[in-house]
Amino acid sequence: MATDKVTHINKAHLFGVPATFVAYQPNAHGSTVVGWVMPNLQSADITHHASEEMIRSKTGAITSGIVSGEYLECTFQLIPESDSVANAAKSAAIFSAGTTFVISGMPTIAAGPFPDAFNVDSGGTAPATNRWIYFSGGSSKHSNTGIVTQSITLRRFIELDGLTDAVIV
Repeated sequence: MATDKVTHINKAHLFGVPATFVAYQPNAHGSTVVGWVMPNLQSADITHHASEEMIRSKTGAITSGIVSGEYLECTFQLIPESDSVANAAKSAAIFSAGTTFVISGMPTIAAGPFPDAFNVDSGGTAPATNRWIYFSGGSSKHSNTGIVTQSITLRRFIELDGLTDAVIV
């Protein structure tokens, strides 16, 4: 649904995922991924995570809790497409582990410690400037009866900025 053709009656709602991604190569000192074409972003499913530990008394009652290691995880559903079949194939790339992303253009929505969960702020301070990081698990579904679809899961951390080179062992 195109957001410019939506009439809100009584209540306003958020529509679409108007994001732009810039992908940065791991261990390339900030170089963008060469030849990659931004695919058609279909959806974004974001989740807030943290490690938690419950402390119980000798009677079993929970008397305190410890929460640490907060991070966001977002799975993006994509359709590789472009102005030619060759460029559509470039947008279907599955990234190397450690690739980082700057996302912009999404609605500003707070989640956990991030005042803007989706978008990476280029001029602020951490955690708002921390990039999204791809670890693994990207998938591509090919079919004789439909278009190619992809799924990629990215994570964003409070203390891990994604700006330093990835260490791949």
